[in-house]
Amino acid sequence: MIQMPSTNGTAVKFFATGVLAVTLVSLGYAGGKGQNQKPDDWLKEAPAILRLANSSATSLRFTGVRLIKFRRAGVEEVNEEIVTRDGRRSRVEFRNGPLNGQIIVENGKERKHFFPDRNEVRISESRPEEGVLRIGRFWRERNNRALKFRTSPGGEVAGIETEKVEMLDKDGNPILSLSIDPKSGLVMKRVFFDRVGTVTGQFEFKSVRFNPKIAPDAFKIDRKGVNIVRPVDDVRRVAAAEKLPALMLSPKTGFVLEGARSSNLRGTAVMAQFYTAPSGRLSLFVTKDKLEPERFQRMGRGRTSAHVWTSDGVFFALVGDLLPAQLKALSSKMTSL
Repeated sequence: MIQMPSTNGTAVKFFATGVLAVTLVSLGYAGGKGQNQKPDDWLKEAPAILRLANSSATSLRFTGVRLIKFRRAGVEEVNEEIVTRDGRRSRVEFRNGPLNGQIIVENGKERKHFFPDRNEVRISESRPEEGVLRIGRFWRERNNRALKFRTSPGGEVAGIETEKVEMLDKDGNPILSLSIDPKSGLVMKRVFFDRVGTVTGQFEFKSVRFNPKIAPDAFKIDRKGVNIVRPVDDVRRVAAAEKLPALMLSPKTGFVLEGARSSNLRGTAVMAQFYTAPSGRLSLFVTKDKLEPERFQRMGRGRTSAHVWTSDGVFFALVGDLLPAQLKALSSKMTSL
């Protein structure tokens, strides 16, 4: 996933553009309610090159340099990454940009993100190859939006001839494009578009080397004196600051907490929590002010559902690409920290 720095220097998700906007996944195109479909159903209709990218995502071994570009407040920002991958293990070192010095490593089970300016390591669960899974989320919306694929020559990227796969809406407008190495299945370039065709984020490899020798400690962060932070710590911190209960969805639901932050909704403090699972994403909002489900549903333009409830004078809202009955069932599976 493309990372974007927030105003305080932390890395935030590319799709998160505000407390309410985080309920609209991936530039407003993801979501939908194809909940009876299996996570990999979309592959049956995907082009062969995309199936190759999906199957090879967790087995590739390479090192490379790639550029990450995104627009923030109308201004394009660029980061350079040194990427090392060995199957499910990966290392990303940021340099020459706003995220300079940050390092992310994953070992297949755990993800560690080092922030040098705060001498902090954020630890969370490993994430699968997000780019390919995100396409699956887009495709599960096909019944509602008639999404379709288009393939064409992708040109040369980092000296490798690629095949391009574009995902288009029903009118032929681009949503995203991938330029894929037809031999290895590596996604060499990925581009996201907004509703009027403007490029909002992309990455592109400048160089890549397959099957290199990788140092045994490449996928470790072992720094003494560093501050360790986990997503549950975000919940505790925000809850204490806003005088809200430190509640979250139970991990037994299958939804993994990615983080939490404080924001303001109509002048009232709100704690927003963000979750992910193979079936999609959820946002949980906690506040002392009354919440209206219709407000969230209007924001989602029919692509998300919301369930709102209250307990002991506190209002909760679960918003995401699940059916209302599923959200209601999840609301009974809260746990206290």
